[in-house]
Amino acid sequence: MLSSQLIITKLGFANTMKKYLSLLLASALCWACVQSPEYDNTPTIEFQDIKKFTVNDSFLGKKDSVVITLFFKDGDGDLGISPATIKADSVLLKTYKNSFKEDYYNYLLKTFRSKKGNFLDISGSSLVQQNGRFPRLRTDGRADPIDGFLYYSLDVPAAFSPKNDTLRFEIKVKDRAFNTSNPVVTKFIVLNTN
Repeated sequence: MLSSQLIITKLGFANTMKKYLSLLLASALCWACVQSPEYDNTPTIEFQDIKKFTVNDSFLGKKDSVVITLFFKDGDGDLGISPATIKADSVLLKTYKNSFKEDYYNYLLKTFRSKKGNFLDISGSSLVQQNGRFPRLRTDGRADPIDGFLYYSLDVPAAFSPKNDTLRFEIKVKDRAFNTSNPVVTKFIVLNTN
């Protein structure tokens, strides 16, 4: 009786191992069949979402923090500024000087305000720089396709915004080869509502 249990246990173990190895082999074959997506080397973006969070700042008082979510695709993965470039631009005077150069920013944002039903570009009238910079999204050095979500936050103090200020944004991103994505326009959002 004891030996037949051992045989059953051994057969059960052998059958389990065969099933496990078959599953492992099938998984490996499926993994080998999955290919990297083919994206263009010029990045493309899609608008996903825009949200507002009202917070109190100890210095500026009430402000609206706007968070914009984009979905991006890039064929060679060269989105984002390298840490060395960010460090080299960290001196205030150098940053101020470089900020007027066309390729300094990689997140390009235009702001439009609703006035009598029309959205007018107010980007140049703002004293606050709205364009931004984001770090490298791929850090392994490979030139492979990447995709994912990019989040951008913009703070608008109530003191600098009219009551019930209705805004929308046009956005483009730029890769390290200076290829510029398609533009996307967000939904409108109403700020300074309280």
